[in-house]
Amino acid sequence: MKHFRLWNPLDDHRGQSPLRAAAVKVDQHNASARHNLALLQNDATPRGAFIYSPRDDAGRVTTLDEAQLREIKASLNQEFGGPSRSGRISVLDGDFQWQQIGMNPADMDYAALNDSSARDVALAFGVPPQLVGIPGAMTFANFEQARLALWQEAIMPAMRRTLVDLNEWLAPLFGEDLRLDYDWDSIPSLADQRRTEARTLAPLVQAGILTRNEARRRLGLEPIAHGDIATVRPGEAPLAAMTGGPGRTETTAET
Repeated sequence: MKHFRLWNPLDDHRGQSPLRAAAVKVDQHNASARHNLALLQNDATPRGAFIYSPRDDAGRVTTLDEAQLREIKASLNQEFGGPSRSGRISVLDGDFQWQQIGMNPADMDYAALNDSSARDVALAFGVPPQLVGIPGAMTFANFEQARLALWQEAIMPAMRRTLVDLNEWLAPLFGEDLRLDYDWDSIPSLADQRRTEARTLAPLVQAGILTRNEARRRLGLEPIAHGDIATVRPGEAPLAAMTGGPGRTETTAET
C-alpha cells in the first residue's frame, strides 16, 4: 500500500487534501443549497411569525394557552404549509399580523453566495472558475485558455507527483530499468501548446542559443546522442570557430 500525500505545513506525515483547505466553502455551498431547497418547499417565503394579540371583552390584551397555540399552528400548517398550497389566500379571524424574521432571498443574494463559494473551492484545486460554470466574461478564446491552464496548473503537476511516487516505489519492484510515464502528446488540450512551443524553440536551436537536448527537455522529450552540442548553420559563425582555428568555441557547424 502506498500513501500518496500532499504537503501540509502542520503535518508532513499525513499531508492534507485541498478539499480540507476548502472545507468551510464546501459547507457554505451545501448549506446554501439546503436553505434554498427548504425555502422553495415553504413557498419561497422567508421565516416569520404571525403575531396574534387576543383581547377580552374589556379590550385588554390576553395571552393564549398551550392548547390554543397548538391549534392555531396546526391550522396554519394544514391550510398553507407546503409547495402544493402555495398561493392560497389566507383569511384569519382576529388581530393577526405577519412579522418577517431574517433576511429575504433578494437581500441574501444566494446566487452570488453560491458563485463565491464555488469559485473558492475550484481555486483550492487549481481549477479555473470558468470551467465550473461561474458566470462572467466567457468567450471561446478564454475558455480554451482556461482548459489549458487546468492541465498545466492542476492536472499535470498532480500527475507528475504521482509519477514520482510510483517510479520510486512501484517500478523498481519489476526491474531497475523500468520507468512509468504519461503520453503527454495524446492530450488534445496540450497539442497546440506543444506545437507553438516547438516553433518558438526551433530558431533558438538553429542560432546556437540552445542545444537540441535543452530544447527537448523543455518539450518534455528524452535527450538524444550528441544533442548537448550547440550547432549553427553555415555562414552564421566565424570560420575560425567552425574549423578549429584560434578562438575556437564549443560551437560546431551543422552540415
